[in-house]
Amino acid sequence: MKQLTWKLVLPLTIISFGLVTKWWFVEVNNEHFHEVLIGFPLPYSAPCWHTSMCSKYFIGELLLDVITYFLFCFIVTYVFHRFIKRIILKRLITVIIMIVSGIFLGIMILFFSLPDNVFYMERNFEIKTLDTGFKFHWEQLSSYDYYEMYPDTNENY
Repeated sequence: MKQLTWKLVLPLTIISFGLVTKWWFVEVNNEHFHEVLIGFPLPYSAPCWHTSMCSKYFIGELLLDVITYFLFCFIVTYVFHRFIKRIILKRLITVIIMIVSGIFLGIMILFFSLPDNVFYMERNFEIKTLDTGFKFHWEQLSSYDYYEMYPDTNENY
């Protein structure tokens, strides 16, 4: 299982973390300021408020999210390997998975290392979740107006 962790679970964690996430449409600080945050199970990324070309990253939530993805991949691999069918990785498949996860890791490092990005140890503002959903990282959310979708909750502010 130790070999499977290095050759299969860790690359699958990187690939799944780079593919699928959850978006959170939230109200920030009860000030009727709406924002879309990214992350599963906790939001670890938000757009910066001082410029449109950067993001805020919350390290604590990011680490918890990566650990969650890793544990999910590990448990699925362990259960499949132990109870369903023994996993024997061929060299070609291992190389392909490693290359794909390396590409995903490189892209994530590229986005995280943009010079305008801001990093915090934890989220420094309170949120009230209005709506959530899952998406692939490359999907762009359309402009999301909560009060257009739910006009009965429209408040004058």
